[in-house]
Amino acid sequence: METLSIIIPVFNEVNTIKEIIDQVRAVHLPQIASREIVIVDDYSTDGTRDLLATYKDQNTFRIVFTTGTAVRERPSGRE
Repeated sequence: METLSIIIPVFNEVNTIKEIIDQVRAVHLPQIASREIVIVDDYSTDGTRDLLATYKDQNTFRIVFTTGTAVRERPSGRE
């Protein structure tokens, strides 16, 4: 079976992330595909992390928490 990975970046989305997750889960997939939802939280400070932690035990979710320093601007190679 093929797996469709849906990656959702979030930052301070406590008021919207549950609805987003519900909408992603409601999308019908063919029987030949399973779904994996990957949520990348970029150091939210509004309670998003606490809300996402309630999804961690569900096998279709992978939650990634960053520390705010994991992503840095890369030089573009232009002067």
